[in-house]
Amino acid sequence: MATDELNSEEAPGIEAAGKKGGGSKKLIIIGVVAVLLLGGGGGALFATGVIGGSSEAEAAAVAEPIRLPTEARPTVPLKEFVVNLADVDKAKYLKLGIELEAANAEVAAVIEPSTPAIRDSIVELLSSKSYAQIRDAKGKARLRQELLVRLNEILGTNGITQVYFTDFIVQ
Repeated sequence: MATDELNSEEAPGIEAAGKKGGGSKKLIIIGVVAVLLLGGGGGALFATGVIGGSSEAEAAAVAEPIRLPTEARPTVPLKEFVVNLADVDKAKYLKLGIELEAANAEVAAVIEPSTPAIRDSIVELLSSKSYAQIRDAKGKARLRQELLVRLNEILGTNGITQVYFTDFIVQ
């Protein structure tokens, strides 16, 4: 009997301790679940743009498609150029690929028969340049502008609107 009384006396204490621990565990679990639900809900609202989303101006910019030109200008590729540069201290070579953008199809059609004069003028200009003159972006832009002026003089119009370098290798 003494052991029964002892067990019955310990049992209420153990039950009380077990209920306290279980209650605090339940509170922790409820807190974690609440944080996860709130975080998930907030993340969903943010992702859909309800909160913290883009402004109306940004939304309008995204909604408006990029407008491409209705008619692309024709380009005329020229055969690759390999020329000696004007450097006297060491031989340097320039390998250059060029495409010419014409204002319209009529100008593009005129470029073809003028190719020998165009190539001669390009070779003359390129071989007069040193590596120091064409090595940086400013030098390339200057060369591009000089070519544009020369080629439009050959054609007798301002029909070439842009000179594109498709290859530019100096060795």
